[in-house]
Amino acid sequence: MWKTRSRERTAVLTVSLFGRIYSGSFTLMNSPFLGMQNFSISPNLTVKATVGNDAPAFRLINEVLRSFKKASTIADGDVFDAYFLRLQQIFRERRASPTDVNERGLTILHVRDSKLRTIL
Repeated sequence: MWKTRSRERTAVLTVSLFGRIYSGSFTLMNSPFLGMQNFSISPNLTVKATVGNDAPAFRLINEVLRSFKKASTIADGDVFDAYFLRLQQIFRERRASPTDVNERGLTILHVRDSKLRTIL
C-alpha cells in the first residue's frame, strides 16, 4: 500500500492595531499523488486585546505571587484557591479575558508561569 506525502505550507501574519493583536494564518495542503482532489485551505483569524500590566488580571497575578512568597509552604492551596475564584470573577464581569496579552504579547498564563518559576 502506498503512503502519500502531503505538502503543507503555512503563512502567518501578525499585526498590532488599535490596542489589539490580529493574527491570521492559512495553511495550504495537497498531496501530489492524489492531485487536486486532496487540496485544502484552512484559514484562521485570532484577535487578542492588548492590555497594560496594570489590567485587573495582571494585577491579581502580582498580588497572589506576593502572597505566595509569604505563604508558609508551597502546598498552601488557600492562596491559589482564592486566586482562581477572583480570576473567574474578573472574567465573568468581563473586566478581562483569558486571551488578553500585555505589551510584550504574553498572556496571563505566561506571565504567571514565568513569575512562578522565579519563586520556586
